[in-house]
Amino acid sequence: MGSQNLFFRRLNALGFLLSLASLLSIFSIQHLTGITTFQSHAGLLLILTLLSCGSVFLAALLHNPATTGQRLYALVTTAVFSIYITVVALQLSQAYASNNPESDLCKQLAEVTLTHHAALTDKLSALFHTAVSCPGEIIPVVQVNLPMIGLLFVLPLLLISWKIVIYRPRTESLFQ
Repeated sequence: MGSQNLFFRRLNALGFLLSLASLLSIFSIQHLTGITTFQSHAGLLLILTLLSCGSVFLAALLHNPATTGQRLYALVTTAVFSIYITVVALQLSQAYASNNPESDLCKQLAEVTLTHHAALTDKLSALFHTAVSCPGEIIPVVQVNLPMIGLLFVLPLLLISWKIVIYRPRTESLFQ
C-alpha cells in the first residue's frame, strides 16, 4: 500500500465520518426541537444526500481503487452534492421571492414563451414549482432554516470529494 492509497483512504474515511456525524446531528436537532425533517422536501433531500454520499465514501474506503477509481467515486459524490445545492438554491430563492413578489422565479419562468416548446415550458414550470414548494422550517435554537443547515453539512463534504478529484500524485522520477 503506497502513500497515495493512504491519502485517499484518509479522505474517504473523513468523508464517511463527517456524513455520519451530519446525519446524527440532524436527528438530534430533530429530536431536540421537535421539527420533523421527513415532512419537508429539504429535510428528506438532505438525509438522502448524506446517506447516498456516505455510502459512496464507505464504498470507496473499502474498495480502495487506484487514482482513476477514486476520482470516479468522488465525481459521483460531487454530482450528488451539486444537485442538492441546486435544489437548495431554488428553495432559498423561492423563500426570498415570497418576500419580494416582483422577483418570483416561477413567475419569470412562466413568462418565458417558447412557441414550439410549450409542453417543455409547462414541464419545467411544474418541476420548479414542486422543487421549491417547501422553503423549510425555522429551527428556533439557531434561527436558521433547514436548507441553510443542510448547506453547512454538505459544503465540507463537497470540499473533501473535490480534493479527491483534483489530487495529482507526485512523480518519483529523477527529472521532475
